[in-house]
Amino acid sequence: MTKSDTFVETGSTSIINAADWTINKLKSLGVTVPPSCRLTLARRLIQKVQDHDLIVDPDDEALLWRVAEAEFTILDQYLILRACSKKGISPTQAQKLEQMLFGAETVAADSNPLARNTEFELYVGALLTMGGGTVRLAEPDVRLRNGLMEAGIAAKRLTSPKKFHERIREGEKQIQRLGERGFVAVNIDTIVRNLDPDRELGDPDARFSDFLSHVECLDASITSSADVLGILYFGHTREYDFSKPKPITRTFSFRSFRISGEIDQETQEGWMYRFQRIYDKIDERLQAL
Repeated sequence: MTKSDTFVETGSTSIINAADWTINKLKSLGVTVPPSCRLTLARRLIQKVQDHDLIVDPDDEALLWRVAEAEFTILDQYLILRACSKKGISPTQAQKLEQMLFGAETVAADSNPLARNTEFELYVGALLTMGGGTVRLAEPDVRLRNGLMEAGIAAKRLTSPKKFHERIREGEKQIQRLGERGFVAVNIDTIVRNLDPDRELGDPDARFSDFLSHVECLDASITSSADVLGILYFGHTREYDFSKPKPITRTFSFRSFRISGEIDQETQEGWMYRFQRIYDKIDERLQAL
């Protein structure tokens, strides 16, 4: 299991700046940003926090998560737009960028997961692009080149921890329908949402250790399939530090991958090397943002 993570300490000003940049970038690409879309609502919420029109209460868990999810929306869509080519976008990309803007403010209130599912597809593609990967949006969701080879990646989000195996199977079926081998990328935010609350604040290594222990348990429960080259895991969580006059939000973004032991050694080593280089580059790029 190979891993990487990003730890970001954010204030409301930096989040608002990221939202404004994302909105302007979308408009420059010809994508309409409705005033009631999820990105706009997220920016509006963070502005209320900054203006003290909304007080973040450490005992109001629902509000804390509402603010956290607003930040996740802004940061993820910011990364997606940062990875867009300066040469412009395809009609498929434009359609998907428009789709991702919708959905409810929070995952719990989202009756239709299409927008967030689309956002996760784009997020996976964006991170791989930032890592130097040659990526295109095509069936099953994203395709990644490795030398003369190209593999499809089926992107799956969990709406419930109980859906993990179901989503993995759905990803396998997507790959099998294409008559090829590929990867399943899975977002496990719902599983890592409440990582060990007793961890010391601001300790990314401890947070990532918690994430990895969750992933290892999940991974051990998967029945290997010859069609699946590996599993890519992605997750977010957050913590609030109220020890200072102005609360600080810390966002943790986790990534790990496991290459299947069911494939031949040459293919296994080739993809291991490719993803390791990509993940190292992702860390380097994200730290520079």
